[in-house]
Amino acid sequence: MIRRPPRSTLSSSSAASDVYKRQAIHLCAAQDSRTLDPYQFVASVAAQLTRIDAYRERLLELDPSCRRESAAQAFLELIVEPAHDLPADQGVRLVVVDALDEAVAREAETVVDVLVEHAGRLPDWLRVVATTRPEPRVVERLKALQCFMLAAGRPENASDLRLYAEDRLRAAPLAQRLDGEPGGPERALAEIERASAGNFLVAKLLLDALASDDVALDDLTEVSPGLQDFYQRFLAGRFPDVDEFDDGYYPLLAALSVALEPLPMDLIATVLDCSVRHARRRVRDVGQLLAERDEGFTLYHRSLADWLVDEKLAGDYWCDPDEGNRFLAQSCWDEFEDDVLEMSDYSWRHLPVHLARAGRWDRLHQAVLSEELGLLPRWLYHAPGPEALECLNGLPESGQLSESDTAALLTQAAHLQGASGDLDQADAMLRRALDYGEATDRPRLRAVALQRPQPCSSIGMIARPPPGCMARRYRSASTIALTWPMRPRRTKWRWRRRRCPRMTGRRPLPPRARLQMRHGASAM
Repeated sequence: MIRRPPRSTLSSSSAASDVYKRQAIHLCAAQDSRTLDPYQFVASVAAQLTRIDAYRERLLELDPSCRRESAAQAFLELIVEPAHDLPADQGVRLVVVDALDEAVAREAETVVDVLVEHAGRLPDWLRVVATTRPEPRVVERLKALQCFMLAAGRPENASDLRLYAEDRLRAAPLAQRLDGEPGGPERALAEIERASAGNFLVAKLLLDALASDDVALDDLTEVSPGLQDFYQRFLAGRFPDVDEFDDGYYPLLAALSVALEPLPMDLIATVLDCSVRHARRRVRDVGQLLAERDEGFTLYHRSLADWLVDEKLAGDYWCDPDEGNRFLAQSCWDEFEDDVLEMSDYSWRHLPVHLARAGRWDRLHQAVLSEELGLLPRWLYHAPGPEALECLNGLPESGQLSESDTAALLTQAAHLQGASGDLDQADAMLRRALDYGEATDRPRLRAVALQRPQPCSSIGMIARPPPGCMARRYRSASTIALTWPMRPRRTKWRWRRRRCPRMTGRRPLPPRARLQMRHGASAM
């Protein structure tokens, strides 16, 4: 593990990794929640390792499309064990993981958890090089690994930065831009080395600002080392009139500072309440601070998001994270109301969490009930994670639901808590659900926790189903618990109860449709 000071360069770690062959690389970025997902991390590393023919053949035998109980288990079965089956005569290969400190922002299983549990089991020919800032949460967990402190002031790092800056200053457009300036490239190089203090990101931003004429050469002498002074000077130079910033650019930067993935241009236009043409123009105006990805635009670096949401540091350019979530919640909701099937990928994935963080529980309730959006099946079977838990934990407390619906959602929250391995929290959720649910609902509420993909059967309150005929009813209910609609249909339930004789151990179970009506619909 390479420990680096805040916002320092990665050049030394890259040089170290060049001693061996880099086989896979994974970059954790807080602006893209997919890079923080441990399942995505395992999938990314496995896909890159398939360039080794023997590994690819072994991986196909293991059915990698089948979701494992946890990302750590997936890493063990799909990477560690197949790697041990391969010969070691292919040389040392490296898996490079950058910015582990950003991965611990998740409350559920993280990339750090996966590496702590299984990285030490890799064979000698496959090794992991990970970088992190000196975050105590990360360093304490990885202290058993071999650590190296990457100091920005090391001579090797200073030499790398100087070569990078010289190459940029000799090439267009900086060469033409500095032609005729007092001191020329030599003065610019000295000021960039001073202001960057060994930080490649600061050096790159200053060189880009010089190239686009956003910063004059004389202004470099006033730039303090570090990123915070650069951000302040850039926005103050671009928006000397703060009202102009508030009217045209505040919603954009506020939304980007809390976005969970890169924002597509159509969604940015909705946030800004303007046409796509005008949205592109505004994005270009602050393009120095943004990075364009295949999916859309994001802030260039996590440090910029941290600076924007810090009221003391950003001053007049502070972006309220609550307002940023409201901007995105409203924009994603507009797409939801227009046509669910035409929603952008970002809105499809992150509408619920922005509604929750914006406090729009009434709309979140509608989104959960939407069959087209299919949130509950999606959370339960495909992508359980902290965002789903945040929504399901907060919605019952909002007071927007009936007691029956509150009990139903608490059972789903318990299911996801059990899937994430937190059985104590799952047990607490189920007990709360039983307090809300009616006596006739309680077997069904327990049944939800027994559903796949991960049963919570180790929870004490549901570990032992009732004996005799109740056991058969309990198992039958558990097989259809996740197919019931949200609201119980009491009239038909009573009618069915009058028509159907009471179930006993001597009678066969009723058909599936009748069983569904008989047991109500409150498990969802």
